[in-house]
Amino acid sequence: MASKNNGFGQRPSQAAQSFSVDELVGRRVQQRRTALNIPIDELARTIGITPMQLEAFESGKVRFDPQLLADIAKILGVSAAWFFIRTDD
Repeated sequence: MASKNNGFGQRPSQAAQSFSVDELVGRRVQQRRTALNIPIDELARTIGITPMQLEAFESGKVRFDPQLLADIAKILGVSAAWFFIRTDD
């Protein structure tokens, strides 16, 4: 039986399979926010949502709206694409 691949001739790594894109993006938002010492309630207020909504986004339970992600990227000083870059940390 042929093994499944990601369309590029390689199978996704075990780490890549361990969490979703929503979780990756949420984790990266949280990492950047905390690295800049921005409290969750401050960022939430700035982008017009509640801290509970932002927490749901950061945990990967809820998908970020593209415009919201663009707004967050601008506030956090990164490109929206930065949130999709997988790191080992």
